[in-house]
Amino acid sequence: FIIFNNAIIISEYDFNLKLATRIRDELVREGFRSGRLMIPAVVRPVRRTLQDRTDRANAMNADVFLSVHHDGVHDKFLQPWTYEGQTRHYFDRSTGFSLHVSPRNPQYDDSLALARLIADRLMEKGLRFNRIHEPGNPEGAQVPYADATRGIYRRDLLFVLRLTKMPAVLLEGGVIVNREEELQLATPTYQSTI
Repeated sequence: FIIFNNAIIISEYDFNLKLATRIRDELVREGFRSGRLMIPAVVRPVRRTLQDRTDRANAMNADVFLSVHHDGVHDKFLQPWTYEGQTRHYFDRSTGFSLHVSPRNPQYDDSLALARLIADRLMEKGLRFNRIHEPGNPEGAQVPYADATRGIYRRDLLFVLRLTKMPAVLLEGGVIVNREEELQLATPTYQSTI
């Protein structure tokens, strides 16, 4: 949840669920046999939930695994801003999507090919990738690129990327702590574009 002054404004979970549902529905409409959403239980320990996701995907014998998220930044980089009499926090210096793959995934070459396909389609639609996670940028994950021309980062340790037995990509649909982008990300039009 994004929490400002003890008030829940909107949760990343809600952004993720709406976008993941939209993606699944579009893929099925475009000819995929099926698509399944794996919605984590929020009361369980995060580490166990991540292991559960990979175990479930592997047990389903899924063809691909797409983990849908939205980017933020480390709290220390958030700036205060007063809106409707309440102090909120934002980070407007980053916008755009990012994609992540793990070379530890047994299907790494296919994961990278899938990430490139996704990046190319997003860029064809006029979307830009962000550079927040590149090495030397303390505001993001500081990880190497798998493909610097498409905003695809190498994430060696992420559970859902390294422990799945099928091509796996993590999509950050945009930066929800960017005030302008957050408004766009909430629209059906933007979700449809992704």
